[in-house]
Amino acid sequence: MTAKEYLEYVRSLDTRLRIKELEITQLRNDICSIQALDYTKDRISGGSPVDISDKIARLDELIRAANEEWDELIAERERANTRIRKLESIKQQEVLTRRFIYNEKWEVIAVKMSITWQSVWKLYYRALKSFQKIF
Repeated sequence: MTAKEYLEYVRSLDTRLRIKELEITQLRNDICSIQALDYTKDRISGGSPVDISDKIARLDELIRAANEEWDELIAERERANTRIRKLESIKQQEVLTRRFIYNEKWEVIAVKMSITWQSVWKLYYRALKSFQKIF
């Protein structure tokens, strides 16, 4: 695994977790909106009935998985942050931290660092080369 692949992996953990959090929110909304059965309608056979206990069990499973992934994300961020802090240049540390630890967009990084977008890219490539040596 290259340094860039490692940093992208750390960044992707955050994205995966955000997606899982959306799934949990959607399932919670589904559980809260379960309606009572209408016995006046015709019964349709086939398929498997889904009751609230199935949905709650699925929600519990998703929450447990998300908690495990949060633990992994926190540990991996710490390892990456420790490696990034070994860079000599504070600016290089900042650009890598903002991009891969805080998951910021390039435009946001440029604004927060008060430099041009092109300067961010140049700094990023130098930082990546320096990080590769450490990694």
